Amino acid sequence: MCYNLIGDMMKFINNKRLVGLIIILLLINYSGLIFNLWYLQVAGIILTLLLAFLLVDLYINAKDQNKFIMDIWLLAIISEIPYDLMTKGNINLTSQNMFFTWGVALLIIKLMEVVSKLKVSKIDKWLFQILFIIMGAGVAYFLNFENHVMGVILLVGYYLVKNKKSLVIIPTGIAIIIAVLANDIIQLFMILGLLFLPFYKEEKLLKHDALIIYFSYPIVLLIFAIIKYLI
Repeated sequence: MCYNLIGDMMKFINNKRLVGLIIILLLINYSGLIFNLWYLQVAGIILTLLLAFLLVDLYINAKDQNKFIMDIWLLAIISEIPYDLMTKGNINLTSQNMFFTWGVALLIIKLMEVVSKLKVSKIDKWLFQILFIIMGAGVAYFLNFENHVMGVILLVGYYLVKNKKSLVIIPTGIAIIIAVLANDIIQLFMILGLLFLPFYKEEKLLKHDALIIYFSYPIVLLIFAIIKYLI
């Protein structure tokens, strides 16, 4: 019975359904933010984990990975005004939306790929990778990107274990430890996101699926910015 249940889950969880789940979590998370309901914002914690995992999958399978990174940065820029209006009620640079974090993480991955082709020792390659992660996480932290350090660690970490998805618990565990050390105990709910990942089944996204990802985030932000203004 347990075997059949696991088999059913493996058939059910693919990246198309993951996109739908991410949008639902996005709506729940920002509902909690607007109405100051912390238990709804738990959805945002799970959202961060699932979105990082999906973006790694999309990056790996992208026909043009450089264009994919540029699209993420363009999405971050487009989303910033509605993000500011929703979170702060005005436009300022005190904090930036999560896609700036994803953009930084993807640049780190690109640098890692460049270093991996250099004729240097494995130790030197690892040292470069660690340096890139520290620098990227530092930039995200000091510029106050949403999910800053944890977002960078999750996305880069999932990329590093991309061939062994059962190891996703390692970067997730590191992110949780950092959150606990920063006294951000609520991030422990990130563990719930791990319930989905072992049963994930890769499936190619169509163009309109990618467009849903690109446009849903700024649209959701704009909707909640309007709601915040009205209330």
